[in-house]
Amino acid sequence: MRNGAHYTPHEARAALQYLDPGMPEDSWWRVAAASAKAGISEDEFVSWSRQGANFTSEADTRAKFRAKKRSNGITEGTLYGMARNAGWPGRRGSESPRARQALTVRHQAPAGPAKAPRPGMGEYFSDRGRP
Repeated sequence: MRNGAHYTPHEARAALQYLDPGMPEDSWWRVAAASAKAGISEDEFVSWSRQGANFTSEADTRAKFRAKKRSNGITEGTLYGMARNAGWPGRRGSESPRARQALTVRHQAPAGPAKAPRPGMGEYFSDRGRP
């Protein structure tokens, strides 16, 4: 990766979800190789591929994914670059709706009580119907 950036498997899955699985086959092959290098499992890749209009079969997809796993010249950076071109915001942004569906949120802290406005700001908030 450029500049020594290392991404987590969670980030790899989020990036993959920004890509259209029905893309042209030459691009799909690149995504398969890059996904394997990024640590995306065969099952995750098949699940993503299945969403494409050009999906042929699970057995075919698995065979191609295994073949691309040994591919030289394509790195995980290919996945992240293609995802950025498709709108993936990287580490700084939120995930796509498709990514939110695919990823499991393990824990979400409950929201605490609303904070009181700073001194002198009460008038500002009361004009907007806030406490």
